[in-house]
Amino acid sequence: MTENVAFGVDDFFYGDIEGKKKEKEMKLKETAEQLIYEGNLAFDNKDSFIGIEKFRQGIEKYREIKDFERVLELLRIVSQKCISNEHLIFAGEFSDELYNLAKKQNHLFYLGVSHYIRGYLLLKKGDNDVLESALKKIQEAAINFEKEGDYAGAGMCFNKIGSIYQSRLNKLENTCLFYRAAIENFNNALLKMHPLRTDFWNKPNLIIQKIVELRDIVEELLPNLENLELKNRIENDLKSLNYNF
Repeated sequence: MTENVAFGVDDFFYGDIEGKKKEKEMKLKETAEQLIYEGNLAFDNKDSFIGIEKFRQGIEKYREIKDFERVLELLRIVSQKCISNEHLIFAGEFSDELYNLAKKQNHLFYLGVSHYIRGYLLLKKGDNDVLESALKKIQEAAINFEKEGDYAGAGMCFNKIGSIYQSRLNKLENTCLFYRAAIENFNNALLKMHPLRTDFWNKPNLIIQKIVELRDIVEELLPNLENLELKNRIENDLKSLNYNF
């Protein structure tokens, strides 16, 4: 009888501790979300520095309770907001944090996001000396996205690489190869959309428009390719592709 009572007291004691722990976590989450809300308002009002600081504080609250999925999401959001507001140094800092945490958590989607942002920031420098490094990072992002089943993200990456080869390097063979890869991935995305892909590229009608646009560009460029074997291969690939629209 005494043992049963002791067990019941211990059970209550540990249950009380667990309850207090959950209550503390809830309060931290509420505080964090309030900070993120204020950060978003600050960005909307063009007060980026306040926005950045609010996001930092909110992210730290989520780190305290080890909600790393939310931390990754917020690092992605604040990185993109920094880019939109031309605060590229801050964007680089947050994308580095995103990369390190995604690598530690073995999270392929956010690892891909961090690679893309870092590559994009190198492109923004406008210096052809860093183009190779930039394109390599974006291609790494595409590989991560493909492995994760985020075909829209992979298509976005290949589209960006193709556009750089076309507009800044004038390498038509590379342009067509990467545009073809973008078309294939966008086409796959029409059948399977990744749940974390919440930006422009998660809308089927826009993806279809992009496929048609890229296909038209490749068809225009193909006659200018000097490598006939490559030209025929790309042409056949596009003809044999079963479009999902």
